Amino acid sequence: MCVDTTTNPAFCGNCDNNCIDDFQHQATGACGGGMCALGTCEDGWDNCDFQEETGCETDIWFSFNHCGTCNTTTCHHCRQGACSPPFTTNTTPRATPAVSSTHVYWNNNNHILTRKALAGGSNEPINQWYTGVNSHLVLGPTFAYGVDHSSRELVAAPLAPQSGLEHTTTIYADSTMTLFDLAADATRIFVVQYNDAADGLLMTFPHGAAFQTNPAATRTCGMRCRDVTAGAARVCWTSSTAGPTENSTIKCVNNDLSGTITTVAANQGNVGSLTQDGAYVYWVSSISSQNYAIRRAPMDGSMAAMDVVPSRFVSTGEVFMTVRGNFLYYSQSLQLYRVDLSTMQTTQLGYANVYKGLTMDAANVYWMDDAGNLMRVAP
Repeated sequence: MCVDTTTNPAFCGNCDNNCIDDFQHQATGACGGGMCALGTCEDGWDNCDFQEETGCETDIWFSFNHCGTCNTTTCHHCRQGACSPPFTTNTTPRATPAVSSTHVYWNNNNHILTRKALAGGSNEPINQWYTGVNSHLVLGPTFAYGVDHSSRELVAAPLAPQSGLEHTTTIYADSTMTLFDLAADATRIFVVQYNDAADGLLMTFPHGAAFQTNPAATRTCGMRCRDVTAGAARVCWTSSTAGPTENSTIKCVNNDLSGTITTVAANQGNVGSLTQDGAYVYWVSSISSQNYAIRRAPMDGSMAAMDVVPSRFVSTGEVFMTVRGNFLYYSQSLQLYRVDLSTMQTTQLGYANVYKGLTMDAANVYWMDDAGNLMRVAP
């Protein structure tokens, strides 16, 4: 069979030259005058630098600047070529947002607690925190809680707007150690002390804004206690050895602080994004800034820790993680991923600049990006 080698992309110029092989991510080749040219691109790819020699070099399904097509307006979340707009802007985020059944709340860089209704509307300033409140935000039934590192205070503010912004109430003031992190269940607030030279305490307080002279209950948490997470039955936290390289241990105990403290995992390097689902505790472990793992272990210590993501990975930014139901969500190098915890299969959920934390409600994933946008995306 004779073919025209001047125009046939499968035999362009000669019988051994297939133009489809000449350019990356090309669906069909083109041939003119016996010379290969760029043809059509595969789905999800395009020639956005307009240089034929680079082929279809741009992933337009997952790109901030080329979402769905080349040279789009900068996109804050791109998934399979669809750009998600910010849920709200101008947040100047300071910590991970928190979500109630009706609103999403956040602290900004001016130490102002702000909220927006999940149904939409404008941003509502609620409270001017003390300047040392820089931990993540915890919500109770009627109050938001934070810890002031500089003054060693546990503080509260109402969840609903009041007249003016000066509504910070001190619940507890610690005279000996820094209050580092906090969590809450339906009836209690949990706080951990941080100290480089001595064991700190895990403490509980009742919900509300009344001043407490002493915690309701305490247990020794170890040295350098940093992260704490609470569920319906168990509370877990991290402690670590002193020194230039942290080597963290994760422990759990009953929410009323009774019973044996269980060591769930030891020698975990630097630990962050501690969370739980009632059966397992999850965390991000990093040996260095270029060596991350997402791990879990039963909160009763019955099994050794295991990797949720099969191998350690590199990330150009901080890795954040959250769990809800049967799914785990995490950020890595401007990408957002979901792990099905029943199959351990990972799905990419889009190009996303996760600057401050990940959190969830029943329908959406929330995060802050570095441009001050609060993002909300259905997974």
